[in-house]
Amino acid sequence: MSLLSLSFKKLRSTKVKLPPGPYGLPLVGYLPFLGRNIHQTFMELANIYGPIYKLSIGQKLFVLISSPTLAKEVVHDHDISFANRNPTIAALAFSFGGKDIAFTP
Repeated sequence: MSLLSLSFKKLRSTKVKLPPGPYGLPLVGYLPFLGRNIHQTFMELANIYGPIYKLSIGQKLFVLISSPTLAKEVVHDHDISFANRNPTIAALAFSFGGKDIAFTP
């Protein structure tokens, strides 16, 4: 039991520093607060938290970038860090199992 609590304490102490963002509800995250016009909600959140912020939707954590120059830097300069992401279930469903041109290397 003490080994389990020590490992849990170690996991909690090694948190990754994430950008700021709104708090969501357990299990659903910020999903109930998005509203009908998601792009307007994202713009309002960017005005509050800055050009890069985190947002949880369900059990997934997203980092949103609302600045074109910052997006270019992430996509161009740090492409290796973001190239090896697993596609979501929705992306697999709409892309014929990840075989769509959007998922080509």
